[in-house]
Amino acid sequence: MEKVYRRGPFILTVLVILFFLLMFVFSFQYSPERRAFPQLAAVVGGTLSIITLMGGFFPKLAKATEVKLGRAASLEEETEGIPEAELKLETWRAVLTAIGWLSFAAVGVYFVGFFATIPVFLFSFFRVQAKLGWMRTLVMTVVGGGILYSMLLFMARGTTWSGAIPEVIPGIIGGALVPPW
Repeated sequence: MEKVYRRGPFILTVLVILFFLLMFVFSFQYSPERRAFPQLAAVVGGTLSIITLMGGFFPKLAKATEVKLGRAASLEEETEGIPEAELKLETWRAVLTAIGWLSFAAVGVYFVGFFATIPVFLFSFFRVQAKLGWMRTLVMTVVGGGILYSMLLFMARGTTWSGAIPEVIPGIIGGALVPPW
């Protein structure tokens, strides 16, 4: 059996941990109010990466922290007998769907800003993609939006992109200066 530290996933995880470590160290070049996000991302990402790395040495830890999304748990059984071309099409469909959702969020943030885009994006995603009921969608939007707003206000110290459209609500929707690129 090949040693854990010689496997590709182990090496990749070590590189990701180094990336988060460098991200944390280099964040000290910024002012205290601007370094909060890189430090938070580095601590969270580094911690999760270390847990992933330790799972290679301790199989019980790997099993306890295993995450299965949707139908991924029984994917091998479900895909038996399905032609490879059809599986590739389904994979590309999932990739393009993810790109579409990310593009929707990016365009929304660019034009109407973070504060208007977050609830619209979350509500749309939970209702359309996750196919949650109306009440669960509403609860998830409020909870998720509250968490994202709190993080934005904490990390950005109250200054966020308000969108490129003409000013609708001062400082919240529209009126931001578009970079000249």
